Amino acid sequence: MRRARLLAALVLAACSSKRHDPTPTPSAPTTTADRPDAGGPSDRRLVIDMVERSSGCTLGHVGILLDLGDPNTHADLAIKEPTAIVERDGATWERVTAKTLTMRFVPPSTGLSLASTDAGKPELFVDARIHSLLAKSASVYINGHAVGTWSLTKGETKLVSAHGTAAAINVGTNQLMVRFNGVPKGSTNDAIAQIDWIRVGAHTEPSYAATTRADAIVTQAVGGVAKRAVSLPAPGFIRCVGFVPRGATLELAIAAGGKGDADIVVRAVKDRTTPRELATLRANDSTWTPVTVAIPDELSGAIMAIEISIPSATFGVRALLGGVRVTAPPLPALPARKPARNALVVVLGQAPPSQLSPYAGKTAMPTLDALAKDGLVFEHHRATTSWAAGSFASVLTGLLPRQHGAEDEAARMSPEPVTIARAARDAGILSAMFTANPTTSAPYGFDRDWVDFESTMPALDSGTRIFDDATQWIAKHNGERFLLVLHARGGHPPWDASAEELKTLPPDAYAGSIEPRHAGEILAKARRVPPQVRFGDADRVRAWALFDLQMRAHDAAIGKLLSALRESGQEEETAVFVTGDASTSASSHVPFGDDATQDETTLTLPLIVKLPAGAGPPSARVSTQTSSLDLARSILSTLGLTAPPTFGGVDVIDAATAQQERSVVATGARGKISLRQGSLVLFGTAERSQLCDLDLDAACATDASSTLPLSEMLMRSGATSVFSAPTVSGQTVVSDPALSAALRAWGTAGSRRRSQ
Repeated sequence: MRRARLLAALVLAACSSKRHDPTPTPSAPTTTADRPDAGGPSDRRLVIDMVERSSGCTLGHVGILLDLGDPNTHADLAIKEPTAIVERDGATWERVTAKTLTMRFVPPSTGLSLASTDAGKPELFVDARIHSLLAKSASVYINGHAVGTWSLTKGETKLVSAHGTAAAINVGTNQLMVRFNGVPKGSTNDAIAQIDWIRVGAHTEPSYAATTRADAIVTQAVGGVAKRAVSLPAPGFIRCVGFVPRGATLELAIAAGGKGDADIVVRAVKDRTTPRELATLRANDSTWTPVTVAIPDELSGAIMAIEISIPSATFGVRALLGGVRVTAPPLPALPARKPARNALVVVLGQAPPSQLSPYAGKTAMPTLDALAKDGLVFEHHRATTSWAAGSFASVLTGLLPRQHGAEDEAARMSPEPVTIARAARDAGILSAMFTANPTTSAPYGFDRDWVDFESTMPALDSGTRIFDDATQWIAKHNGERFLLVLHARGGHPPWDASAEELKTLPPDAYAGSIEPRHAGEILAKARRVPPQVRFGDADRVRAWALFDLQMRAHDAAIGKLLSALRESGQEEETAVFVTGDASTSASSHVPFGDDATQDETTLTLPLIVKLPAGAGPPSARVSTQTSSLDLARSILSTLGLTAPPTFGGVDVIDAATAQQERSVVATGARGKISLRQGSLVLFGTAERSQLCDLDLDAACATDASSTLPLSEMLMRSGATSVFSAPTVSGQTVVSDPALSAALRAWGTAGSRRRSQ
């Protein structure tokens, strides 16, 4: 049986600063006996395991093999239709219910070996092992061009072949489409066929046996020594995609299965770069030969593929690649950290990551500037969703919205996940939460596990009142260990402004409808289709000016709270986290909405961490990508507590030391997802997504999947693992008059039906 689908592991292999001399030409492999399965020193970290890895690897023999029966290939092939795996004849097959099956594939670096017709034109074969249930035939297309037709017989399993003059096969992404014919009407939800595998390439013998993953991964003895290995006939290949750090090496032991020899070629393949041949090897049938191949530094430090091909072998011989994997130097040792006595977490609503607003210039925020100067500034921090309550719930649970349940304005956080409040309570640490956001109040499930919980209503209270309440709470519990979390209004309307302050705000002589205390309701009406309130340029200037005023007030309130800590003698033993829940886009037609879009403008957040002496690095600019998912683990770690096994993410304090390369994910209602690694962003839904490179296309206006096929393959695999993970059952918020009034003032009705 093929292995089960990978459900997690969005954190990719980490970068290393260790470098060695680049190798511009194919390198001469070295042999070593340091380790029986590979050949590198035992302290190196695993980056890609080509034997046991469940996804990201593609096999081929006389072409490229699309192993539909392997659940892990669905992400790699970008199969759009809903899929299901069934057992048949001792193997796993794809159960097809759609009349048209579409998938994408990337050929090997050497291209597809094709036959030639009498006219000298290349001829492409598309073969399959298929069991028809309803269809009489299937038409096959490559990149929109017809290749031929499979003749099917209902109730029979057949090896079928379609061939014709080849359509152009792209170096990067290609599309294969299978359209089933003769399906009776009214059988929309019925299984049409079951497919084991599809092969795209040159002509083969009628007795062709596909090298699926189940057949290729074996335990093989050579010279009396057994190893787990990839077993490939010639001409065949295996290609695995991953993030390869600098200083990486390919480690394997080679042998020939059968009497004779096999030639082996190792290549490094990278998007937008000519494939590089790294080594040529010869395997024999007498013994395992350990081999180490260096991966040039000028190629690594990026997403790439390691491709091992078997161009030729003695008849009947299969090349054996034992323990084949990519390893990298170990990460820097993490220094011992002294636990902080207390933790203060401030989450600001719609806080701008760069402290810039589009009209008033740089918002004066001296408290946060001082924290940033003396603390850790995470330059690439990201929300798990553009819905503020969902992002905040990730801070508490270490889970994505799909797992904690707070996915949209009608959804209540599930009571199932463990929270940082429960972990603190179980450790004897006093915990309290103060919120000024009605969507993180008690009706939304955020009051559970806290010793003290308070929420203020935006229709009645000032935006900074929770800081005063928190200051009093600190004074009341002076001397006790605490975890204190504030979900502040931040820049989200309604806003506070006195009559005198309004006179000084731009634009001059403003006579529009934006009134601070009712701004949330007014902007919500302007956001409707058709709009109930006109929102013009003058309104935009006034709204952003009020936003700046509110952010300055919050900065001053944070300053007063830190002063209270100082006066109580607890400042030097308290870890301070300041971040945001979701940002707002200056380009929005009407800004300051909740969950309006899910792009980099709404997902990018500030994160500043100020630690007590000995609790971590004193100050640094951290380039590692982090997300609100990471904060739950990080907060508990700072307090010296072990995170529950349900928590995802990484400890951002350790990440500041290791400077890891990783991907971060955000999800939204209606199946939205956004996965980012470096400058690359894959966004959309499970069925339809696109890839962009922010360094080249900041607006993500063009889909770069065709020019970045390997990157798209890897990131789609990560996205698929998110959708494959278990989710919690949805719960709908039960509103009351007080909550309804608060939501109106906030600018959301709270009554939209939750999307499943």
